[in-house]
Amino acid sequence: AQLGDSFVSDPRRQFAVGQSVRAQVVQVDGDRARFSVTLKPALVASPHAALLASLFADLELAASLRNEMSAEDAAIPWEAFPVGSVAGGSIGAREEYGLTIDLAADRNVVGLVSKSQEPEKVLPEGSAVVARVLDVSKADGVVDLSLKPHLLPPPRKSGKPAKPTTQPKADKWKVTSDKVVATVQLVKPEYLVASLPARKAGAAPTLGFLATRDFNLLA
Repeated sequence: AQLGDSFVSDPRRQFAVGQSVRAQVVQVDGDRARFSVTLKPALVASPHAALLASLFADLELAASLRNEMSAEDAAIPWEAFPVGSVAGGSIGAREEYGLTIDLAADRNVVGLVSKSQEPEKVLPEGSAVVARVLDVSKADGVVDLSLKPHLLPPPRKSGKPAKPTTQPKADKWKVTSDKVVATVQLVKPEYLVASLPARKAGAAPTLGFLATRDFNLLA
């Protein structure tokens, strides 16, 4: 009765031996030195994306350990590609999965624009572009980018595109109970990257992360 929000007929389909779970203590029996817990997602779901925070912390730790062992990895200026910023480069090649971008900040980093993030206008190889950073995978040396016009910051007053490697002016969402319509821009195994609509003129859409699963739920 405490394994799920509904009856779980076969616990093996929902849990695995050695799986880390989040539980809530529901009863304590001091006389027998025992306590009972519940694993119901409705009661133990992580607030404030705790699962994602844990995942991203592990990825950063893995990247730092890799940098200690590889001078080449340590030399990559990942600080030039914060999520939500804009990065400049040129189209390197057109592949079945999308476009590769030669990034101006570092040629050793692969810029990738999936087909869903390409602009309507077909751009030839070698074209200079400014793209929005959706996600960064330090393990793979890849920066996921978008060339969708509505995700890019508005042009400057001079009419020129926004400067590369700058953080666009975006809305700040402070109320955790706000309900918004988010648009999924990128799908990863553990999470989604989504955009939230700009609430004022001159602001680029805010990017956020959504977990595809939670504690106590197998992938």
